[in-house]
Amino acid sequence: MSEVRTRRAVSTAYYALFHFLCAEAGLGLVGESEALASRRALFQRVIGHGGLKAALDKVAGAVADASVAEFLRPPGAGPGPVAVPGFVRDMSRAFAELQAARQDADYNWNVNFSHTDAQLLCRRAAGAISIWQACDNPSGRDFKRALGLLMLLKGRLRAD
Repeated sequence: MSEVRTRRAVSTAYYALFHFLCAEAGLGLVGESEALASRRALFQRVIGHGGLKAALDKVAGAVADASVAEFLRPPGAGPGPVAVPGFVRDMSRAFAELQAARQDADYNWNVNFSHTDAQLLCRRAAGAISIWQACDNPSGRDFKRALGLLMLLKGRLRAD
């Protein structure tokens, strides 16, 4: 595989993850009906790379960042730190890894990528998507919807 194609594969792995998360937010917040497809497409265009990363950074650890904890708190849960589900932490880490790799692949010719690197990053994206999709219980769906809103709000609940 040529170096250019390898770099393109790295970039594509990131964009697959980015567009997947935008589509998931659209499905969760706009609705799943086929009649809403054009509305979902418009909605998905509003989510930006920086906003998505800012939201995912708030849920990268075992507990949600204090600035968004109350928003992400499950209904009926008591006070205290809000645990971040494993599938969300995995997605947050995968997104950060793939975004950094895409940045290098697209703009930093001092970093070399092998065919194996590209394959591993593509598998990382596919694995994060599979883990995300496998969590389809009510609490997981609720967290996904709240996170979708947080993505739209660029990880901020109020202007500072």
